[in-house]
Amino acid sequence: MRNWIIGLILICCLSDNCVAQKVYQYQKGKIIKSSGDTINCLVPISIYYEDELNYKIDKNSPEITIKIKDIKFLETPFNIFENISSNKNNRLMRIVVKGEITLYSYVIPDESSNPNGGLYLYSAPDIYYTIKKSDLYYEVKKRNFKVLLSEQLKDCNDLVLKIKNKVYKFDDLEKIINEYNSCKK
Repeated sequence: MRNWIIGLILICCLSDNCVAQKVYQYQKGKIIKSSGDTINCLVPISIYYEDELNYKIDKNSPEITIKIKDIKFLETPFNIFENISSNKNNRLMRIVVKGEITLYSYVIPDESSNPNGGLYLYSAPDIYYTIKKSDLYYEVKKRNFKVLLSEQLKDCNDLVLKIKNKVYKFDDLEKIINEYNSCKK
C-alpha cells in the first residue's frame, strides 16, 4: 500500500512537471519588423520560434500574433534572432557569433511522447547552422562542413589546416568562426 501511494505521488509530480514545461513565461523583447517598425514588448522565453510569434505589449495585455516572415530581428536580454530565408522557409535564427563571418543556429526540440499517451520522453534537439559571409548564406552540415569551411575560410590558412587535420571538428563550429573572425581583424 505504501509503495502504491509513493508511486501515485511520483506520477502526479512528474506529469505536472511535464505540463508546466509547456507554459511559456515572457521576457522583455524588441521585435524589428521587416517594414522597419519596432515593437517593444514581452516575448515567450524560447530557444526557437516556428511560423508565428505570440507577444504581449505588457504583462496584462492579450497576446498578439505576428508571422515570422514579418519579423527582421527579435532581440531578447540574452539572444538576438535574425530572420533567415532558406528553401522558401523563414526562420528566426539565433546569432551565435557576429563578425566577418556570422554564425547562426536554429534549434528544433524533439518533443516525442509515449505513443500510448503519458509522459514526454527527452531526446536531443536537432540543431541547424548557417553562416553568412559577404551577404551570402551557407547551411553548414556535419557532412559538408570541412569542404564548405575550407573554401569560406581559405584566407586564414592556419585555420583551414586545423580543420583538415581534424584539430577542429563540427562540434567546434563556434570556436572555428571566432578564430576566423580574430584572424581577419
